[in-house]
Amino acid sequence: MFSKSKINDPAPKSDTDTSSTAASSMSTSPSAPKQSDFKASTPKAKPPASILSSDLHITGNLKTTGDIQVEGTVEGDIRAHLLTIGETATIKGEV
Repeated sequence: MFSKSKINDPAPKSDTDTSSTAASSMSTSPSAPKQSDFKASTPKAKPPASILSSDLHITGNLKTTGDIQVEGTVEGDIRAHLLTIGETATIKGEV
């Protein structure tokens, strides 16, 4: 009633040997330093500010732990780590 499908049969040994040889040659090549080494030595770079362009009109509150640069119109409260308001920006709410 149930039988093993030919699809599940392992590949011929000649194909397996070729992939094993390729894998072993890859492992002998010089490897890159571990990522944990980078974490300890270099601090995380600060992401750039999110920019709300001059043609953007937002109705609602904005809240972020990052930085925002507003060039457009915002009708609502803004909470951010650093807020930069452009010359053409309009904000109707608490900052």
